[in-house]
Amino acid sequence: MSKLENHLFLRKKLALEVILDRAKNNPGQRIFHFSPRAFWDHSPLFDDLHDIKAALKRLSKETEENITVEFEEIKKRDESIATFETYIETTIIVRAEDVAILHQYALGLNQEETVNFILYRDGRLVRKDDQGGSCYRMHSTGYRLDLLIFLAEEGVYITTEILAKKYDKSKTDIRKAINATRTGVAKTFNVSKKGFIESNKAEGLGYRIMNVKVKD
Repeated sequence: MSKLENHLFLRKKLALEVILDRAKNNPGQRIFHFSPRAFWDHSPLFDDLHDIKAALKRLSKETEENITVEFEEIKKRDESIATFETYIETTIIVRAEDVAILHQYALGLNQEETVNFILYRDGRLVRKDDQGGSCYRMHSTGYRLDLLIFLAEEGVYITTEILAKKYDKSKTDIRKAINATRTGVAKTFNVSKKGFIESNKAEGLGYRIMNVKVKD
């Protein structure tokens, strides 16, 4: 798979994550509206609106029922600027019946690559199958690395409260450390921010890291 094909495949999976995560957190909703920001915040692999549209169109074509994703573009005026400049606001619309199709599609998406990492105690994080390639580095003396090692070795959800107490930090500090690591890993390896460090806020379970082996 070429780099371009790999990026197209990853964007498709990431777009699927954005839609299914929203649906999971809003059961019973019939129509879902997304701004492009929802996709840009999910992964740096989405550079612009074109990337989002291409990923969603690919999803639509690959589902057996050919789901419908609508793009609503409204011309608006920015009243905060003296000249009242106009701009286009795009809203992405997905209906519940199509979300159900996407859910079934995701269950059958057996081509998904399992991302496995190796985390060295000196602060280096590399892909297991590409140790000579990209590398994300953290300070070996910082608590953020120790936090990452702890979550990787535990492999289960740890609440924010427990992590805050363990490192003598506030819950806000823990969340900032998690988000900083997520962003760095996402940019380095082109993966989802929430795919590397998982979270479950709905049930208050906290954070966990899977598929990471810690080495000296």
